[in-house]
Amino acid sequence: QEQLIFLKVIISNLFIFIINCFYFLSLSKTIIIDNNDNNIDNNETLLILKSHNVAKSESLTKLSTAFGWLYFFAWSFSFYPQLILNFRLKSVEGLSFDYQAFNFLGFFCYSIYNCVLYFSSSVQQQFFEQKGDDIPVHLNDCIFALHGFLITCLVIIQCFYYNNGKKYVSVPAMIILTIGWIILYICLLIVLLTTLIDWLWYIYLCSYFKLGVTAIKYIPQAYFNYQRKSTIGWSIGNILLDLTGGILSFCQLFVDAVNYEDWGLFSDNPAKLILSLLSIGFDLLFIVQHYILYYPKNKEFIIQMD
Repeated sequence: QEQLIFLKVIISNLFIFIINCFYFLSLSKTIIIDNNDNNIDNNETLLILKSHNVAKSESLTKLSTAFGWLYFFAWSFSFYPQLILNFRLKSVEGLSFDYQAFNFLGFFCYSIYNCVLYFSSSVQQQFFEQKGDDIPVHLNDCIFALHGFLITCLVIIQCFYYNNGKKYVSVPAMIILTIGWIILYICLLIVLLTTLIDWLWYIYLCSYFKLGVTAIKYIPQAYFNYQRKSTIGWSIGNILLDLTGGILSFCQLFVDAVNYEDWGLFSDNPAKLILSLLSIGFDLLFIVQHYILYYPKNKEFIIQMD
């Protein structure tokens, strides 16, 4: 009964969350520039470039938005199968605690990167002066990062609640995470108290932290599956949705590059590009583990569950 109530709360809050997403989406604004319009002088164009997205095609802008929100929903819903599976099994035996600890740091950094770059006009000004391009972050990037951080926190709570005392974060993971948090804290103090580095440098540091975390966070889970010769307790629904989101995220970057005639968008937003490619690669590995390498044992467990 308690599980059912909790799931109802999650679903109701998710529904409210989605409604708010569409509300904020309705407030977003994109400017379409006609290069043949002589009524726009250089100063006015420069002002628009600094404050809005500048696109060549309205159709491609809509396609990019569609890809963006599709990847947002795919990646966002990918968190829930694992959350629900943990409740059903009343266990987190199939989950690597190292993976969740890395996930917490990763989504914390990714939230800072997206939200500061999207909402801070001063950081946007710094970005334009240094890069000369429009910001490569969309509203759905911000909401996805914050939503991922929230759900990761809920899964970590499950890890504490359902842990039988035999599982913990490994020493190597603790060392890596401690060093990461210390570096982030020291750099934040430098940004706040000195002029040695600015906020743009700091949020790019956060994006690189997210990349580093993504590069290694799947390894403990893949190795954990290998040790058990099973993916029982590790939701394949999570992986399939994550794979879908990775492909759609890459598609959005590609459409934006075509629309803005600026392939630098790939290098300007390395976090999103490499995040997509890494997630696709590891998701394919997990699919092989689940459906090929350890399928007989997984099938036996599914029959028992039914």
